[in-house]
Amino acid sequence: MENYPTATILALNGMGTDADRVIVTYHKDYSGYTDFVKNTKTHPSVVVDEIKSFLVDLNDKTDFVSLTFSLVANYLQKANGNSR
Repeated sequence: MENYPTATILALNGMGTDADRVIVTYHKDYSGYTDFVKNTKTHPSVVVDEIKSFLVDLNDKTDFVSLTFSLVANYLQKANGNSR
């Protein structure tokens, strides 16, 4: 997937909601998202029965918690006993 112009945040196997994989990606615009879906469906090592999407507008000012990794970093620091 490193050859595709997409910021992949994570891609994991799992289970639930009738799915066995999840990919969280960032796209500059909707066109970039549709290109990603097309490339994913045609990737030779990926078997896709169905793609379910949940699109988020990162410019929406009513978000509950905006995209940030600082919350994860703070949690990991506290969990590891660091108070930085």
